[in-house]
Amino acid sequence: MLTSARGLAVVLLIGACNDAVIDPFANDGKYFSVYGFIDELETNHVLRVIPVTRRGAVIFDPSDPNADIDARVTTTDLETGDVYYWAHHIERLADGTYGHIYRSNFRVRPNRTYRLEILRVDGKTTWAETRIPNLSSTRIEAGPPILAADATVTQQLLIPGVRSVWDVEILYRRPSSSPIRLPYGRDGKATEDGWTITLDITRDILVLASIMGLPVDSVSWAAMGIKAQILDNNWDPPLDVFDPEVLAQPGTLSNVENGYGFWGSIGLFQDDWPNSPELEAALGF
Repeated sequence: MLTSARGLAVVLLIGACNDAVIDPFANDGKYFSVYGFIDELETNHVLRVIPVTRRGAVIFDPSDPNADIDARVTTTDLETGDVYYWAHHIERLADGTYGHIYRSNFRVRPNRTYRLEILRVDGKTTWAETRIPNLSSTRIEAGPPILAADATVTQQLLIPGVRSVWDVEILYRRPSSSPIRLPYGRDGKATEDGWTITLDITRDILVLASIMGLPVDSVSWAAMGIKAQILDNNWDPPLDVFDPEVLAQPGTLSNVENGYGFWGSIGLFQDDWPNSPELEAALGF
């Protein structure tokens, strides 16, 4: 799951590099473009900052004048007042150019709001806020198993109140054994009640049999679980599409004041539940 978060960082930090669409002459009051997020599962956070300047923002070499930046970056926990500072680095990007990458080390907590500020020496500030999703009281809602005409079994799960997820793992728990985790990625869709995921249990049994080295009809488990990365409520992309070419455009999915881009957060949702009698009957356990 952490790998997916790092992949998302690549999308935000590397994919959002098309700065030619920003016209500094027509954008008074916009000082920086910002791309990044903070993650409840991580302590090392990464941020891309691009100054909105008349000389352009592309850096071809670390010795270029554009490699200098007038920006002090901080994040404040608005509940405790704790301030975290971000260190500036010039780092090579996937397209061979360089970018202003800021890194910081701190832990974020659910249900807290964090404020990011990028301050110029003249006092001009670009800022954004994000609230870490709080899912401590959320419980999965597992629907009845669905037995299709071809004998395949599926089951629908609902994470109530969640608008968007990034990554999902389904856990199959067996007595006296470590759970087997199967990736579901960003499978599912947003509904009025929350995020809905359809489990393909028949397919999963084939995967479990391969992992466990057992015949398919010998595979069983006692309980199931879910581990999901949940995006904050502001992180709701247009048409539910995570396309970096779209998200990089100024004004698209932006919560940044006095600037462009997006700064969000990822929370963690975990839950477990026992097999229902209906599921065990459908599977012949």
